[in-house]
Amino acid sequence: MIPELVKLKLEGLSRDELIELIYELLGKVHDLEEKLRLKQTPTTSKNSSQPPARDFKVEKKKRKRSRKKGAKPGHEKHERALVENPNKVIEVYVDNCSNCHLNLLEQVPVRTVRRQVSELPEMEPVVIETRQHEVICPCCGERQVGQLPAGLEAGRYFGPRLEALVTILHHEHHIGFKRLVQICGEIFHLPLSEGGAVAMVQRAGQAVQAEAEAIGKRVRQSAILGSDETSARVLGKNWWQWVFVSDQGEYHLIMPSRGYDVIETFMHECEAEVWVSDCWKAQLHAPARLRQICLAHQIRNLQGLIDRRPQLRWAREMQALFRKAIRLGNRREQMTETGYQRQVLILQQELGRLLQRRFRGLGTNLLERYRKYRDSLFVFLHIGLPLALLAGMWVHVQRLGQPATVMPRRLALGAAALLLALAFLLPVKSELPWDPGAVPQTVSIDWFMLFLHPLMYATSPAALWALVLGTTLLLAGLPWLTRRQPLPAAVIAWR
Repeated sequence: MIPELVKLKLEGLSRDELIELIYELLGKVHDLEEKLRLKQTPTTSKNSSQPPARDFKVEKKKRKRSRKKGAKPGHEKHERALVENPNKVIEVYVDNCSNCHLNLLEQVPVRTVRRQVSELPEMEPVVIETRQHEVICPCCGERQVGQLPAGLEAGRYFGPRLEALVTILHHEHHIGFKRLVQICGEIFHLPLSEGGAVAMVQRAGQAVQAEAEAIGKRVRQSAILGSDETSARVLGKNWWQWVFVSDQGEYHLIMPSRGYDVIETFMHECEAEVWVSDCWKAQLHAPARLRQICLAHQIRNLQGLIDRRPQLRWAREMQALFRKAIRLGNRREQMTETGYQRQVLILQQELGRLLQRRFRGLGTNLLERYRKYRDSLFVFLHIGLPLALLAGMWVHVQRLGQPATVMPRRLALGAAALLLALAFLLPVKSELPWDPGAVPQTVSIDWFMLFLHPLMYATSPAALWALVLGTTLLLAGLPWLTRRQPLPAAVIAWR
């Protein structure tokens, strides 16, 4: 019901005031509908950090078979191969004839059909008792104790194979301690407590600690390193499981902190060439020379924005651009260097165009994020060449016995003076500071610093390659083209 006072105010408004009021009310209704729709958008593992196990599973429709069951015509039959030396053989003889009841035990079989059934042995635990003898040496009077075998040390109640099985079931197959106790009791007929299972897993962890530290050392010394973190429950409290990944392996840490102190503790004094991570502030301060924002996280964030604001084209175009960049990076080995660099340039131009978009509302946080970290979005497309160049320089230096890496003093001073004079007479051209709201129409290229680019556009890529290769061959052949005259032989005058 509308109050009478409100009705009187509406009746006193003019036509233009009523239209303006209707527009204002329609805007509020639109905002309320948008907020209601955002609240109703389901959260899944594809648009948020929710684990896939919590996603709602849609029932699959039963597909109608377009063909009959069974193998297709011409399909080769595959059967389980027979074992040549089975553990047990059971001969099945024919006793009597089922028709006339004649005894057939002495008859020679006309055919023997072999069949094999694989079975597990009866699961019964093997109890091993050690009797450690102690004797008194008759010579010195010292007490001597027998040495226990490996795996049967004092204080152990379970053998190494049983501990390995419990550890594999718990860590690799994610079976909890309660179900482990049930499995050991029902299948292996072995009484086991949850505390005993926990002790087995802890002992296994202590045994592999040295190998884990070796893996961590190789990971922290890698050139390219990635990290991420997720929540974990430890003794009823919220901890964080960190993972550090490189081409040398993976290293996991479960720590009570989500801050930079975990990265500092793991890395020690090491520094990576490239660090791949999401935009969590602790990881953005990781010790590295270059940073690559994880595009998988950004694609997932953009999918959440698309689900909440499907009419925003910017989110779909940015998501498609990130996926295109990932595909280009995977195809780098199959492309020529010129074609690859051309595609990288196209991606950079498309990224700049998308970052110049302007819109309001939901999604502006992602736009501001990508503008801030623009230089860290496509690092993986460029890092291959610098790393290969550094590797080649290192191999070249290693091949030399005593490489001379510093030029003579007089030559260095002369080169420095020449460069200073050249910088004073012909300074390098510089453009205006970058403005995200403006599109540059022309870009001046300095002929001295970047002479290859205007030369390529003035001629052709083939002519440029010919010039570079020709100059390289000329410089390589100079020692053979210019031969010194042999010095005259020394003459020794005897007096």
